Amino acid sequence: MKRLLIKYKPQLFYMLFGGITTAIDIALCMLCLHYFEMGTVLSNLIAWFVSVAFSFITNKLWVYGSRSMRARTLIKEFIAYYVGRGLSLIAGTIVMVIGVDLLRCNSFVTKLISDIVVTIMNYFFGFFVFKKVAQHVNDL
Repeated sequence: MKRLLIKYKPQLFYMLFGGITTAIDIALCMLCLHYFEMGTVLSNLIAWFVSVAFSFITNKLWVYGSRSMRARTLIKEFIAYYVGRGLSLIAGTIVMVIGVDLLRCNSFVTKLISDIVVTIMNYFFGFFVFKKVAQHVNDL
């Protein structure tokens, strides 16, 4: 059992921190959308910004194990991470606008569907950022 935990540690941590990130994202989006009565796009953007900041730290340190704190590495990782997340933000926002604004679906269910799409995209972006960017910087 211990060998399996060690073998799948990155995936388990990704699911754990991804779950927390998703909870932050959904809670903030619903709060902005329903309590503060902000629009769909603005609510999604605020929730995205906060949850991506949280996920950058947790993914860097515990999921992908990128320990470098060199300024050059941090800046490259940060930029690449936010660019990748920006692409998934666009996909998630499209799902939200179509689901909530156009089809008038339940905002919570639509956000859940949006976050599933975003989570899959983000796993691959995160791998690229923390494994490939860090390797490239170390090779310089």
